[in-house]
Amino acid sequence: MSLDTDGEFERLNALRRYAILDTPPEGAFDRITALAAEMLDAPVAMVSLVDANRIWYKSVHGPAGLREIARGPTLCGAAIEEDGVYMVEQASADPRTQEHPLVTGPFGLEFYIGVPLKTHEGYVLGTLCCMDTRPRSADLRQRRYLETLAAIVMDEIELRRSAAQISRLSEALAAACSDLERRACFDPLTGVLARAAMLDRTARLLERAVAGAKGAALLVVDVDRFKGINDTYGHGVGDRVLKEVASRMAGSCRGGDLLGRIGGEEFLAVFAEVTEEEAMTIAERLREAVCRTPVPLPGGAPLEVSVSGGLRAVAPSDKPAPLADSMAEADAALYAAKSGGRNRIVLSDGSQMPPPAA
Repeated sequence: MSLDTDGEFERLNALRRYAILDTPPEGAFDRITALAAEMLDAPVAMVSLVDANRIWYKSVHGPAGLREIARGPTLCGAAIEEDGVYMVEQASADPRTQEHPLVTGPFGLEFYIGVPLKTHEGYVLGTLCCMDTRPRSADLRQRRYLETLAAIVMDEIELRRSAAQISRLSEALAAACSDLERRACFDPLTGVLARAAMLDRTARLLERAVAGAKGAALLVVDVDRFKGINDTYGHGVGDRVLKEVASRMAGSCRGGDLLGRIGGEEFLAVFAEVTEEEAMTIAERLREAVCRTPVPLPGGAPLEVSVSGGLRAVAPSDKPAPLADSMAEADAALYAAKSGGRNRIVLSDGSQMPPPAA
């Protein structure tokens, strides 16, 4: 077979697509060659794949350590040109094979029989072959056995390829699902949790908090005078402010806390395993993180930004309540913080941090 023909080029491309060359031995193929050797009563059986310049063996029953030989006037190379069984009964007396290294060398090959390994598209990848050191033949029953085993080899090769494709598709699907989940769970502007994901996780956290040792707390936060920021500086600056506020609050939360954006300029923070006093301290830390340093603006003076918050503590002794009820109490406290002068935290019982200015 000429190595530069279009058919050979396409055959080699097909072989590459199966990604089987230079792979480790596999039990499925080794069992087939062992069975082929037994059925043909031959000391050697091989699954060979014919590459551009070599014959590579996926499975060898017989000679230990044989993995490949150079491609030339080889028996397997000749067998792939046949449509069916290729058999040499006495290689030392056959002009086609009498100069072959396996015939003239220590192995002393005499008998060879090979069946092409053909894909569904008609490309021959290699052979399933058996060899013997004595001149002999194979009867019709043995030839049919070998043809059946060759078909099983191709089934294994196809299954191997399908498994690899399924694995790649599964990885791609998992990555896509992860990306979709990330998009669904996280606010694309600020990177904190989106509303639906935040409320879902908050409800579950509060259920655990009621059964815990300390409790939890909800803090509803609103950026002060945000509409004025948008109207004065534009929505680009408004987005910059929201991202900065989210980043500063996230940096002030603890590892087990939750932070999400639940409205245009409204955020929800949930503190796990805290007393009311501890929750007040964390809430104040978030407020200070936002207002401590003005938000830098490109080409303009830094912008003073503050937030107001309404805090609702949930104690372990509290009866389980719908999340909407707790949110309503936190919203009412937020309204009180806004009405009381902004840039402050108000608890749902009406107490404030910091206390209103005299």
